[in-house]
Amino acid sequence: MLRVLARNTLSNGGALVAKVAINFMLTPFLILHLGRALYGVWILLISFSVSGTLSLLSLGVQSALIKYVAEYHALRKQKELNELISSTLLVYAGMGLFGASVLVVFSHLWFTHFFVIPAAHQQTAKLMLDLMAIQVLFELPSLCFDGILGGVQRYDILAAMDVGKTALLAGLFAIALLNGKTVIFLSIITLLVTLVYSLGLILFANRELPEWRLVAKFDRKQVFEVLDMTKDLFILRLNGIIYNNMDKMIIAAVLTTTAITDYDIGNRIHSMALMVLGLAGTVVIPATSAAQARSEHDQIRTLFLKGTKYTLAMTLPVICALFVLSGSFIRFWISPQYVGAALYARLFLSYLLFWVMTGVGWNMLIGVRETKPIVRIQIISVAINLALSILLIHLIGIKGVIIATIIGNLVAFVPYMRLMMKNFDVSLRQLFSEVVFTTYPQALASTGFLVLLTYLWRPGSIVGVAMQAIISVALYILLFVVTGMDRSERTRIVSLISLRLGKTIGSEA
Repeated sequence: MLRVLARNTLSNGGALVAKVAINFMLTPFLILHLGRALYGVWILLISFSVSGTLSLLSLGVQSALIKYVAEYHALRKQKELNELISSTLLVYAGMGLFGASVLVVFSHLWFTHFFVIPAAHQQTAKLMLDLMAIQVLFELPSLCFDGILGGVQRYDILAAMDVGKTALLAGLFAIALLNGKTVIFLSIITLLVTLVYSLGLILFANRELPEWRLVAKFDRKQVFEVLDMTKDLFILRLNGIIYNNMDKMIIAAVLTTTAITDYDIGNRIHSMALMVLGLAGTVVIPATSAAQARSEHDQIRTLFLKGTKYTLAMTLPVICALFVLSGSFIRFWISPQYVGAALYARLFLSYLLFWVMTGVGWNMLIGVRETKPIVRIQIISVAINLALSILLIHLIGIKGVIIATIIGNLVAFVPYMRLMMKNFDVSLRQLFSEVVFTTYPQALASTGFLVLLTYLWRPGSIVGVAMQAIISVALYILLFVVTGMDRSERTRIVSLISLRLGKTIGSEA
């Protein structure tokens, strides 16, 4: 079990890092070859994909599918397994047909009227959305086979396929644009690669679970039980979709799709810090669930305090480095003409300075099944974010939607922290003494040093900017180890490193 958990965690983390690295290299290439206006259209259209707005049509069923596939497979309930997979596949096929139809109708009746798209790109945008509709027909049903692989704990296969798909798309995009192909050609490439990816999911699912069979009859009651189980997760998914996509849609509707390009640059820098936060948070869910089952309340409290502390230690230096270096980073990453997007990146990063404290606790709340209060808080937060975004974009432009995000998350931060502290029996004094005072002062010191360093050393390439960031992060780690960790923590880390080195040397010998 531990081996499988470690394999899946490392696979997911490695895949996330690889995808960020690929997109990091691809983004400036796309912007410079497509141009500011067409790149904005491209990013808007991605919002309508199955990974964007249309992920709503997954209904949250995929999480339940993973659970029940694992359960039925372990108990050798072949009949129930076949009925579950068959009914889920039918539901997703229906949702795929529905989603494709909606996209086609929206493309031809309302798309160019709802969003401010440059006249020269309107017909191109419609055609791209039609191609995406075809893609949805295959992409949504393939989620069923994605869930099968998750249920049999083959996240390593999913991670490898995901990275392969991202790398293949990036390589084909580069070849196409270097040979003078249009953005329509990129959409065709995306469609074809998605078809191959979906076929791969089917083949691997059949290999890992060869005993499953498609059946014509299934228990409808079972379908409704699965849907009922996922209603809270569905609401969380809905809120997440609104949160992740509303900014781009509001910008395109009120300003222009061209403005999305600058927004996206700032958002991608912000996503780098989110990646670190995501790696640290999700692995605590099973540990929390196990500790709760054994009524180990002290262990849960310790997990929250230590987990939050180390998450801050991993994330804060990255946030601070990106905050200071955003301008220089964009200058060499994309082009000097996009340096103004550093303001958007810094606004995004500013809310992470406090939001990072919720990363571990939020996942732990799911682990102890406290989803209902999470849903309530999230609904209020997203509603405030949406209302303020619509209001502020008319007053201050792109900055308005990001400031709305800051305020919406700040509103959610306080009740989230209160909920976590109540459930995990943590006092405010403990939180500050064991978490805040052991991580934030070091971040302030390393940031001050980085500001001074940038004043004394102005690098001439992105390598120099990266070196400045590495020096700043290294200083933070040193300060954290010396002042943020007690002797027992340092001893355990030294012992762990020594143990790993000993195993490595022993295996080499």
